[in-house]
Amino acid sequence: MKAGFGREEIRLNLPISHIWSRLEEDGLVREQLDPLFAHVIAWREKDIKGTFITLDVLAIPYSFTKEVRRELKDKGFNSHAISITATHSHTTPTFRWFRGCPKIKGLREEIKRAILKAIEEAEEDMEEAELYWGKSECDINVNRRQIGRVSEVNDIHAPSGDVDKEVVVLKFKRKKGDILLINYSAHPITITKNPLVVSADYPGKLVEYLERQIKGTRVQFLQGACGNQNVKIHGDQSTSELVGKILGEKVKDALKDLQKISGSKVKASIERIKLPLDIQGTLKDLEREGKKPSHPLMKEWVEEVKEKVERKEVPQFREAEVQKISLGEFTIVFLPGEPFMEIGKKIKEMGAKMVVGYTNIGEAGYIPTQEAFKEGGYEVDNSYRWYDTWKYSPDVEKVLLEGVKRVMEVKNG
Repeated sequence: MKAGFGREEIRLNLPISHIWSRLEEDGLVREQLDPLFAHVIAWREKDIKGTFITLDVLAIPYSFTKEVRRELKDKGFNSHAISITATHSHTTPTFRWFRGCPKIKGLREEIKRAILKAIEEAEEDMEEAELYWGKSECDINVNRRQIGRVSEVNDIHAPSGDVDKEVVVLKFKRKKGDILLINYSAHPITITKNPLVVSADYPGKLVEYLERQIKGTRVQFLQGACGNQNVKIHGDQSTSELVGKILGEKVKDALKDLQKISGSKVKASIERIKLPLDIQGTLKDLEREGKKPSHPLMKEWVEEVKEKVERKEVPQFREAEVQKISLGEFTIVFLPGEPFMEIGKKIKEMGAKMVVGYTNIGEAGYIPTQEAFKEGGYEVDNSYRWYDTWKYSPDVEKVLLEGVKRVMEVKNG
C-alpha cells in the first residue's frame, strides 16, 4: 500500500456569527485562537484509491460530500473509499443547516479549496507504507446523560458513567515519516469561558502535541460515536491543551504495543439506509411548541412543519448511508450524524476496529439508542428541531445497525 498526508488551512474572514455557541450568545466572533485545517490521508492499493478527510468544522452536509466525491472521482478516487469527517468542535464554523445559523459567504468554496489542496499535497507525499494498529484507554470522557453536562461536570476525576474509553491508533509506517490516524469519542466543548472564539478545540491540540512529541510524524483525528459523551473538563484554551496532552500520552501508550496488519486487500463499501421517522411524535411536539415556544427560533420550526403538513410533504424516513473501509484486516465504519456511544460499541463487537461518527452526512443529527427513547431528554426530544424538521422513531438504532451489518458482510468493495 502507498499512503500520503496533506494538510491545508481553512481560511476564515472574521468576524463571523456562524458557530453553534453563537446561538446562545450576543455578538460576533472576532477572535481566532488557532488555525483550522483540512487534514487528508490519501492511500492506494492496486486499483483502489481512497482518502480519509477530516475537517475542523462542526458538521458536514451531505450535498457537500457528494460534491467533493464527484470532483475526487475525476482525480481517480473510488467514491466508496472517500470519507469526510467533522471533528465537531463547537467553536468551529458550520454549513447553513443548523436552524438559526446564517450563511458565511464563501465558506463552502473555501473548505473545498482546502480539501483539494490537501489532496494534492497528499498525492505528492505518497510512498510505500506498512500498517500497524494499537489501542489504549483514556478516562477523559463522560456520559453526559448519566453524570452531567458541562455546566454540571468540570472535574478530571469525576466518574465517567458508561463510556467508550478506547483510543485507537492506525499507523502508516513509512521511510519519510509515519502517519497516525487517531480515533476517540468525546464532544469537543472544552472552551466555555468565552465561546465567541474560533478554535479547533482538543482535536487540534492533540495533533499539535503529538507532532511536537514525535518528530517527523503527521497526525489526523477521527471523532468517534460520541452523541452522549462529553469531555470532563472545560474552561479556556488551556483546557483544550490539557485534554490534548492527556489524550496524546494515551496515544503514545498505544504506540508501544502495535500489531502489524496482515493482508493488504482493500474493501470499500457504502450501504444506503432509510432512518425511520416518528411523524406523530413530531406533531405532538408541534402542538406544544405552538402554544409555548421553548426558544424564539422554535417559531420558525413550527411554521416550517405546518407548511410541510399542509403541502403533504411529510416523509416517513430520512435517507442516509453507512460506510465501511477495510485496509487488510483493519475495518473502519463511518456513521452519519451523532450516534450514541452504545451504538459504536455494538459495531466494534461486529468486528470494526474504529467507529467514526459525524461523517459524510451531518444533517442526520443525533442517533440515540432505543433505550434512550424511553428516557427522553435533549438528544431524543429536542435536538432534531435544530437539525431538521422531523423526529426519529425509536427503531432508528435497529435500522442503523442493520445497515452496518449489511455493509460489514460485503466481500468486495
